[in-house]
Amino acid sequence: MNAEQQLRTDFLYEQQLTNLKLQGKRPATIDAYSRAVRRIIHHFDKAPDPLSTDDLKQYFAQLINTYSWSAVRGDRNGLQFFFKHVFDLRSVQHQLGHNSLNTTARNTHLTDISRKNTSQAIHAMLTCHTEQNGYSQ
Repeated sequence: MNAEQQLRTDFLYEQQLTNLKLQGKRPATIDAYSRAVRRIIHHFDKAPDPLSTDDLKQYFAQLINTYSWSAVRGDRNGLQFFFKHVFDLRSVQHQLGHNSLNTTARNTHLTDISRKNTSQAIHAMLTCHTEQNGYSQ
């Protein structure tokens, strides 16, 4: 990752933390969701937002074989939060011309329609995996 990409990744990560705190998430949730973003950044050596559905499927297939089901589910939830509240919110911020992401967060109510297909693909893949292996969600 070059210096510009690192700055952008750091910015997105800080936005994840800010949004988690704005939503009143518990410290354990903030830690788990932040760990999910750090783990995927480290794996791909880039921010998660440009990743394709195939990239994420491959990542989660590997994660399922390496980590506990609880850790995988926590990562899924953390990335879904990222795509809904950080990545989508940044797009809305740009479209509305807000200088502050916090202004956009306060004045905008995102719906489930705004979730990326990526989060749906992750959920579908994990649901299929749990059914095949007899896990309960």
